[in-house]
Amino acid sequence: MIKEDNSKEFWETVYSAQDHYVYGKEPSKFLTEYVDLLKKGTALDLGMGEGRNAVYLASKGFTVTGIDHSPTAVLRAQKLAKDSGVTLECKESSLDFFLIPLMKYDTILVTDFHPSLTIMNNLVRGLTVGGTLMIEAYTKDQLKVRRDPPYVFECFEANEALRMAKGLKIIQYTEREIYGEHRVQLLGVKTSMA
Repeated sequence: MIKEDNSKEFWETVYSAQDHYVYGKEPSKFLTEYVDLLKKGTALDLGMGEGRNAVYLASKGFTVTGIDHSPTAVLRAQKLAKDSGVTLECKESSLDFFLIPLMKYDTILVTDFHPSLTIMNNLVRGLTVGGTLMIEAYTKDQLKVRRDPPYVFECFEANEALRMAKGLKIIQYTEREIYGEHRVQLLGVKTSMA
């Protein structure tokens, strides 16, 4: 078994070992509940996995780019987009070294993915003014209940997502048990060029 880490090799093993969508085809409930508060336009789904959230955003009129480092996940996302009748730009790219272009996206989505420090520091910079950042992931408390998933490296520490959202006006933030899982959910708006 390959070492559990946030590497391309690990995730490719997870996705290629299954012949179905590992995390299903339905979008995040948090995303569906708050999609109307996201700034419409260009969206980045960072660590998109098999595309369930990217496809949903595309179905709601967003122009979506999804990035993942697993070739199998990217292929499944492309298939899901085609089967759903939406256009989705899918890119296979290292998530360790991906550089988010400055002020390019109206919305950035991070779901069940813990970005590297470099990416975390650039999330807000990648948003246009008025742009929205949505983060939903497991917290470390989930590890006390269940593992595989989540994996240790994808869980957030207490208040860590808030530190990532420095420079945003917070619209929604919670760290609690919801949907039977310990989750962090954040929605913030970039209010200035800073």
